[in-house]
Amino acid sequence: MKVRHNFDQCCEDPLALEERDEIQRQKAQRYGSVFVGLMILERWLELGDRPDQEVLAPMFTVFGQDCLREKLRQLCENPVDDLNGIKSLVHFTRRLLWESAVDPSSDDHLIVGRSKIPRAQQGLFAARHLPANRIICYYSGDIHSTQSSQSKSMLSDASYLLRIGTVSRQPWWYNVLGGNDNSVDSQDSRAIAALCSRDKWDEIVGEATATPELYVDPTNPTIKARYINDCLKDDFYNVTFVLEPNNERAAVVTLRDIQAGEELYVSYGRAYWDSMEATTGMVPQRLGASSNDNNTQQTSPSIEE
Repeated sequence: MKVRHNFDQCCEDPLALEERDEIQRQKAQRYGSVFVGLMILERWLELGDRPDQEVLAPMFTVFGQDCLREKLRQLCENPVDDLNGIKSLVHFTRRLLWESAVDPSSDDHLIVGRSKIPRAQQGLFAARHLPANRIICYYSGDIHSTQSSQSKSMLSDASYLLRIGTVSRQPWWYNVLGGNDNSVDSQDSRAIAALCSRDKWDEIVGEATATPELYVDPTNPTIKARYINDCLKDDFYNVTFVLEPNNERAAVVTLRDIQAGEELYVSYGRAYWDSMEATTGMVPQRLGASSNDNNTQQTSPSIEE
């Protein structure tokens, strides 16, 4: 079934800043400033492009991380790049980015319960009727680059990791960058404006030798999309991922009408299962059912070996 590109909403969009209060806009601005700072530090680590200490340092003060400001000063004053020190600062900044993320929506029309796929543990179910071609939730969470997604210290479990595309030239927070109208106070205004302007972001993205890849890892257990399983049966898939790199997430879209009580199933892709089997020895469990089953909670699934 083909999926169109414009969808109605069955859920709240936490990134719809024009519909949010000023506090949410301020949070988006602060998140954007950390993202810009992170990109600057990663360019230093990967390309040897030393940042301007006076531009980056205020960011750590604003976010209550004076120890990182001191670490940055020491690294910048060292005539030789301390790669381990830079890497450590990059990791701390990425965690700061995760802590600055906008809160996910509650998605009360979905409920987490015991999956009908044996040994799959939890799954995600429709709490009410969900029409076809609707966005029902978002697969969002901690943002990773290719490098951090391969780092054991940054990502201990890659089983939820989803590649969503390349870093956008105009991400969702782009329009709140560099303005003074949305700042919490004058200190925030000065620090964020010094680091985070649209011109600065355009420069970073434009000069990149290779546009970085973006991955998302929904570590927050309240992000319900993380519980959607792959049943490995084409006839049973009822939702799909629509990648939104500009919004650093994927929308979960219904492929057909879904009734209350149905479990949601999405295809992870063959590459995912090949990788899991190669790295963990995991053999995927397949949901089996007769042609008369309608995939409601009354169905008793079986395993196809």
